[in-house]
Amino acid sequence: ATKIQLNIVPKIRPIIIHIEEKPAAYAAPGSPINSQPLISEDSAEIAATHGFVLSRVHGVVMMAVSIAIMPGFLRRFTQDEGLIAAGITYSTIVFLFLVVNMVSLAFEKIFQAVGRMKVSMVALITGCVCNILLDPVLIFGLGPVPAMGIAGAALATGIGQVLSVVVYLVVYLRTELPVR
Repeated sequence: ATKIQLNIVPKIRPIIIHIEEKPAAYAAPGSPINSQPLISEDSAEIAATHGFVLSRVHGVVMMAVSIAIMPGFLRRFTQDEGLIAAGITYSTIVFLFLVVNMVSLAFEKIFQAVGRMKVSMVALITGCVCNILLDPVLIFGLGPVPAMGIAGAALATGIGQVLSVVVYLVVYLRTELPVR
């Protein structure tokens, strides 16, 4: 990835941030319900389930919409076809991981609601460290791993998000939580 190609990434990031806000809103209404011991377990389960399902649906819809609109969106910033192609490559790979990202955000809210913020911290740190370690390997190549350029940067981000979800799933499946 050239420095010029990487300059397109900040144009895409605001869209990703906007997309990430919604699942937090879906899951957040369940947080007060899930964190209050006087609320019935059924209400907490329903709130958590609805937030989780809405987050996944949001991820699928936004993945399709975002991939579809990105070429036109990027053309508003530049007419350089090489730069637009790099932006489309990066954004398509990142947006293909949107469902994974939405699941991670839903889990974050569930663990927050039941007072298990250390789990969220470990999951997020694990994903970030994975991304940081994989970025140079996938961008520039190392040993048998070929240089992928900007596609490698996007793939490293997605793999880091998957790893965060794996941490959440391991804890979710191996520990007792008041909400399932």
